[in-house]
Amino acid sequence: PGWSNPLEGPPYLSDDGERFFFESRDTLSSADENDKRDVYEFERSGKGSCTAQSSSYEESKGGCLFLISGGRSEDETYFLDASTNGRDVFFSTRSRLVGWDENDHYDVYDAREGGGFPEPPPISPIQREHSGHGE
Repeated sequence: PGWSNPLEGPPYLSDDGERFFFESRDTLSSADENDKRDVYEFERSGKGSCTAQSSSYEESKGGCLFLISGGRSEDETYFLDASTNGRDVFFSTRSRLVGWDENDHYDVYDAREGGGFPEPPPISPIQREHSGHGE
């Protein structure tokens, strides 16, 4: 959609028109196992990692469909925003997608092209006690 006001909604389409982000309750990927709302990206062939040889490539659509969210949450996952170039996609989920997420609250994640941050080293019981995360 073309928004007349940037406060009306997030950009679903990258500026170059090659990437489209959306939510769906339909299972559009074999990795989507939860029958809940999940976040997806459609990318035209030749853009980013999508090629005709990609396992997610669909010839009839001329591009690749990627599951951005985990596809396993017991709750809905929501698309929040994307950068104008489509390299960052922000979504909210209750899934624990990184090792340092220790609760079941909704968190905001950035699915970033090229990766993100490495997992932190394990916290020792002494560090846990001093950090306020003790039992």
